[in-house]
Amino acid sequence: MNAPMDEKSYSRLVKSVETFNKTVGLQHAAWQGELDEAKATLDFLENNHGFETDPQLILKPGERLLGKYAAGLIEERAGQSRYVGGHSGISIPIGSIGGHSIRYSVGGSRGHIERGAPVETQIDQGFFAITNQRLIFVGGKQTRESELKKLVSLNFPFSNRIVISVSNRQKATVLSFDAKNAKNIRLMLLMANADAQNGREALIASAKSDIAQIETEEPKLIPVPTREEAFAPNFVPPVALTKAFSKLDTILLWVGTALGLFTDLIPILQLVVVGGTGYIAWKIWASKPAKKTGLIVATVILALFAFMAITNIAKGQILAAVIAD
Repeated sequence: MNAPMDEKSYSRLVKSVETFNKTVGLQHAAWQGELDEAKATLDFLENNHGFETDPQLILKPGERLLGKYAAGLIEERAGQSRYVGGHSGISIPIGSIGGHSIRYSVGGSRGHIERGAPVETQIDQGFFAITNQRLIFVGGKQTRESELKKLVSLNFPFSNRIVISVSNRQKATVLSFDAKNAKNIRLMLLMANADAQNGREALIASAKSDIAQIETEEPKLIPVPTREEAFAPNFVPPVALTKAFSKLDTILLWVGTALGLFTDLIPILQLVVVGGTGYIAWKIWASKPAKKTGLIVATVILALFAFMAITNIAKGQILAAVIAD
């Protein structure tokens, strides 16, 4: 059973609902963008069935080209080497010219070559083709082919790189491409892998399920509860409201905590930042949150910042008094 509402709690509730409703427009814009992207993904999955022929590739029976992008082939190459000199033996004086001694060295050199650290280097340029059976790189010097049925892993270490590992090749294939194509390449790879396992319909069903879930999460205005509703014994505050303000206060708490680091050189500013953030921390404590681990950490850090700021200010005052004397 919920705790009974009082006038102070009701006033805070009304204010919170009004503030929340002011953010609904921004929330809805973000929600609409997410929904549009999910629908575009579904459209792509339903309508992209590829091509049976391509002027630059010889496709196998039943193979369809889903996409093709400019790419580079990356391999590790040894970095620049250098010679580290050394000498073993003796040096014998044999005369002088113009007052400068001339010596003859007898013995062997102990110098050696130090190999440079491996460096990722683009060794070829061409295109990366994705089909429902293979992943193919065709360059001016080399061709790399990876069958999807032998695929072990696909990794994206950077936004413009892909690492392809297959069971029949010890060395992974590393390709670079334009980062603006990363989203389409990832989606095509997902679709190609599904096609290789006859799983396109399951992928489409999953995309439809995602859209249905997103549609249920549309941000909407929350009606301001009347006093009669709020003071009713079984009144439950809006769930979306509780979550939104919990997240907002937490974000402000951590932003203020982080700002304490950057104001370390200006003690007065640091004290102002810490004071404001401390007030937010107190508000969260007053709301009696279930999870207090992060709040405890932030509060301890804030206390340290406050101590540092007060100490620095005190030192400055003492120094000013000494100079005045």
